[in-house]
Amino acid sequence: ETASDEDWSAVEAAALARNEFATGCPICLCGFEPPREAGPEAANPAVLLSCSHCFHARCLDAAERCLGVRRRSCPLCRKTRYR
Repeated sequence: ETASDEDWSAVEAAALARNEFATGCPICLCGFEPPREAGPEAANPAVLLSCSHCFHARCLDAAERCLGVRRRSCPLCRKTRYR
């Protein structure tokens, strides 16, 4: 199921309210720019999940490989089937 633009705006607002982008990736602890500011040319862009947690794309990929596709969940809140 695809989230609407309104749904994603609410997710992004929740992430911004928690200062998610300023604290950096919780996996590698390095900083990143919000997805709309980093642009498509970013080497390791931020990925905002539907649970409003944000990770570097490479860090999330590594976590998903470790957990396995069948058990894919947010590394922080464990929400399954995120978008």
